Amino acid sequence: MNAVAGPSSAPANRVLFPSEPEYEDDPLPTSQPAIDEPRIKLEIRPRRTETDKTSSRRRKFECNICFDNYPEALAMRLEPCRHAFCSGCVLEYVATRLEQNKFPVPCPVCAVGTSVIDPGRITYEELDHLNLTSAQREKWTELEMADVSVHIQCRRCQRSAYVDKQDLSEMKLVNCPFGDCSYVWCQACQQEIIPGRPPHRCDGTDKLDRLMAKKGWKYCPTCNTPIQKAAGCDHIICSSPGCNTHFCYRCGEIIIRTVLRQEVFPALSLHKLGCEAFREMEGEVDSASDASTSTRRFDRMAFIERVRRMSGF
Repeated sequence: MNAVAGPSSAPANRVLFPSEPEYEDDPLPTSQPAIDEPRIKLEIRPRRTETDKTSSRRRKFECNICFDNYPEALAMRLEPCRHAFCSGCVLEYVATRLEQNKFPVPCPVCAVGTSVIDPGRITYEELDHLNLTSAQREKWTELEMADVSVHIQCRRCQRSAYVDKQDLSEMKLVNCPFGDCSYVWCQACQQEIIPGRPPHRCDGTDKLDRLMAKKGWKYCPTCNTPIQKAAGCDHIICSSPGCNTHFCYRCGEIIIRTVLRQEVFPALSLHKLGCEAFREMEGEVDSASDASTSTRRFDRMAFIERVRRMSGF
């Protein structure tokens, strides 16, 4: 078949086909720069076989408590130690700790370790994987709050509440946490504090003070032993072993502390001259006596000087 040349300026010996692009053998025009096509890097990974998938599903772990093997999907791994346990062992371990009122609940492996820097612990989130009873969950919450708070109960209204542990440690007197109850008690001895009473003391001496003042009894000024005068004069000798204190029962002041009889009389005479309570009593006696008795009263200042010279005071 003969080809017929067209009116174009192409050479006569060149054959053109409809599917053949024109200027196929000519270089690209210099006015248009060449554009590099983007290169795509493909990473070829080995295809997982059915054997690999089956082995992954069958992977097991060893429980660190019972040492049995379980599927990896059932493992309870604690943070940050990553020790693995089965849920049955963890449930029994947590229940035992709650019965013993021990909190927090550490990792059982880290708890027996000697050089554990960052031990793991069982948190509240792990409880969702355990079949704890409602009572055990309430116990967990109570112990968890006890880490930062203290559970107190009011004896009057019989209600209880949690209060901040640090705030309670700084209190000497505790007020009922409920506003409609005015009960107050001592944190150290748990005794009730009644407003308007003398300052509270845990040893009960505040009650003894009130009784002593009511009965007119006196404390020994040296050893603080309570003493009641049954009869006789106001010169009292403390009977507490080793005290040896002579004091005035009327004013409560010490006269002398000695075991020598020769030192007692001068000190006693000197105390009577300076004791306001004794002078008040003596004045009452003098006012009731007749004039003849009052004229025999001695010169007080001269007697004081004589006693001082005799006793060496």
